[in-house]
Amino acid sequence: MRRLMPSFVLLLAIAGLTMQALQGERGWRGWNDLQQEKAALQEELAALKSDNAELQKQVKLLGNDNLDLDFLDERARLVLGLVGRDETIVFKTDPRLN
Repeated sequence: MRRLMPSFVLLLAIAGLTMQALQGERGWRGWNDLQQEKAALQEELAALKSDNAELQKQVKLLGNDNLDLDFLDERARLVLGLVGRDETIVFKTDPRLN
């Protein structure tokens, strides 16, 4: 029995370390979780880069060097609610509210 005890303890230690390597926070499962998180963050970064590019484009259109009057007109109408003198405003209401 005394001869088997060190082998048994060593076997338990190896089993414990193997379980930690597979299931632990810093093991295979943790690495998988980090890879999934990395992929999600890369998708979010790509979306933010796309939004940033669109905003940069809009800023360029409103810059002093290259002022696009059509874009300026569109933004003024949208943000400030401006309307031309010869234009008619049509409000669309939800029929469920009547």
